Amino acid sequence: SCRGRQRIGPAISTRGALMTQSDDGLSFDEFDPPTRQAIARALLKMAGQIEGAATPSEAGLAAIAYAHVVEVCEGDLDPSVRATVATSRLERGIIIGFGCSVSGNMQDLPEAIACFEQVIRECGQDPDPELRGLAVEAGIRAASICMTFGQLSAGMSFYNRVVATFGNDPDPRVRESADFAARERTKYQSPKHGPGGRS
Repeated sequence: SCRGRQRIGPAISTRGALMTQSDDGLSFDEFDPPTRQAIARALLKMAGQIEGAATPSEAGLAAIAYAHVVEVCEGDLDPSVRATVATSRLERGIIIGFGCSVSGNMQDLPEAIACFEQVIRECGQDPDPELRGLAVEAGIRAASICMTFGQLSAGMSFYNRVVATFGNDPDPRVRESADFAARERTKYQSPKHGPGGRS
């Protein structure tokens, strides 16, 4: 819609200004940790606002906004900033995957899977349960989108990974998510699909 574009345009412009440098000439990694955390949260919030204002045909703008959060903040060692990066990757994968589901076009599916895969790889062994929780969600999302497109073997592989890695996690919320993945996996272990999840 016209109103959506009017809201998105200034947001992207402001985001671009935030991402380059401050009035003092400082780049993101030169700020102190509390400031970097605040900037990361602001960028993530802005990406969410862009997503909320976008029409279905403008969903690509939201994916770009989340990618930009990653571009600015990735590599930071602060757990809060790392969570923001992981969340942005996860949201980008969700948007791309949803677009594939709506259109029925698998062309961008590998990109969505790559977003989820990176969250799993970067957060799966993290001592912070919030980050491990994001890895579990990424694995479940990846499995779900694979199943949606009939890639049962790949989907089962993601479910198996989540259960094997997080089924005995010390954090109860992470275990609960892994239990959900286990329940979802059983749907594809029926005689109809076979033990390997193949139809």
